[in-house]
Amino acid sequence: MFIVDENREIVGYSAWPWDSVYTPMVGCFRDGQLVATAACDLLPQPGLDGPEHAWWFRIRVDRETTARLEQGDMAVRIMRLEDGVLLQPAFAVKPRGQRALRVEELVALGASADTTPLTGFTAFLKAPVAHQLGALYLDVLGRGIDPSGLAHYRTRLATGTSILQVRADLIRGGEFQGRSITVSSRIGSLITAPIWSELLEREPIGETQTPMPEIRLSRYRDLDDAAFIRALHRDCFGKEVDDGTAAWLTDGIGKGREWVASVLVRDAARANLLTDFAG
Repeated sequence: MFIVDENREIVGYSAWPWDSVYTPMVGCFRDGQLVATAACDLLPQPGLDGPEHAWWFRIRVDRETTARLEQGDMAVRIMRLEDGVLLQPAFAVKPRGQRALRVEELVALGASADTTPLTGFTAFLKAPVAHQLGALYLDVLGRGIDPSGLAHYRTRLATGTSILQVRADLIRGGEFQGRSITVSSRIGSLITAPIWSELLEREPIGETQTPMPEIRLSRYRDLDDAAFIRALHRDCFGKEVDDGTAAWLTDGIGKGREWVASVLVRDAARANLLTDFAG
């Protein structure tokens, strides 16, 4: 779902249905080509009802593209890059006159979302660092990683950079900007593919797998709600919860402990404190 706000920015959200750790990407496609991207990692934005998690994004495109989007031009669309999910406007589009569609518009109109469940990201995070970087390069840039890139990003990851921050660097770079990304491309589908769960069972040769803290709600079953919130916050962030956050989560506990956990796991992931949350 999205709107065009008073600043002429495209504002919306796309919740990732398979885990609370991964940050999906959305893109604006015009005439079948990707023209702008954004990560869904913002806190709730004004002007649109939606999730209280950090699944929100902002995209700025040129005035003509925004106008075509508002007019319901089928050749301008907002899509999630990993699986092609089409985001719908939260406003009534202005009708356009009938006209013949170009070939790229027909292709865009016919593009449909993939149905493969992209459940593999937390398993991907447990893979050896070299495997993560190699897959990320292939996913974003469409090529294998070069030795200098491997050495550079190994160091970055070792000093606190997250793999999603590396992805952001690659997407901002000139090589990605020079690629021809179409509505049928699936950027992000490789690092979230379910095959990583199967690969995790295999011992890598010459590499060590990356440990990852786990969050299981069963661990907190004997705690009351207040103690549960404090303990879960410590496990996610490594520190005590502040009074304001505790009060907000207490107000939301009626939505269930799984909801509280998904909020905290999501917020921790944005701070590069990644946990494997399986409910």
